[in-house]
Amino acid sequence: MILIVDNRIDKDQSAKSSLTEKLIKKVISQAIITSYETQDTAIQWNDVNCIILSGSGIRISTTPQHPKILYCLQILAKARERKIPTLGICFGMQIMAYSFGLNIEKRCNAINPYYEHSHYAMNKMYFNHNDCVRQMPVGSVEYDAKKKYIISFKYGNFIGVQWHPEGTRHGIVWLRKWIQNTQK
Repeated sequence: MILIVDNRIDKDQSAKSSLTEKLIKKVISQAIITSYETQDTAIQWNDVNCIILSGSGIRISTTPQHPKILYCLQILAKARERKIPTLGICFGMQIMAYSFGLNIEKRCNAINPYYEHSHYAMNKMYFNHNDCVRQMPVGSVEYDAKKKYIISFKYGNFIGVQWHPEGTRHGIVWLRKWIQNTQK
């Protein structure tokens, strides 16, 4: 089973909300959806094969005590304890880095969205974010072309991507492969 942590803000009509909606539609048949509003739903942790933390319009750099952030930190602690493969997308990647004690900063270039290559995908990927992670002291790290912030990292069972795989056809292929690899 795939556990998707839905981090949307009030399921508004923003780009992040529609991307999360796409993400959910792509994997709904194999997934359960959770968020801090539904945390009373008991998660059957023995059945969870992987976790996906969605994007969000929440800014960790300005609201680090937001209930969705605190809930994600609980999910990540459980993922770490149980060694569950976990994918963080955009905000999800930032919250992973935050869980390692790293600073999340406001991105200095406010032009959104834009495309950039990633070693996880052969084609350009959809980026849309306001916060960023500048450095990661552990794991395998990939920086943007100008070395200003991290666009992906892998550390243990955690993979974080600053881009939205659900935003492009090539990204969806990558996402499906990642999910298939966690189901083995």
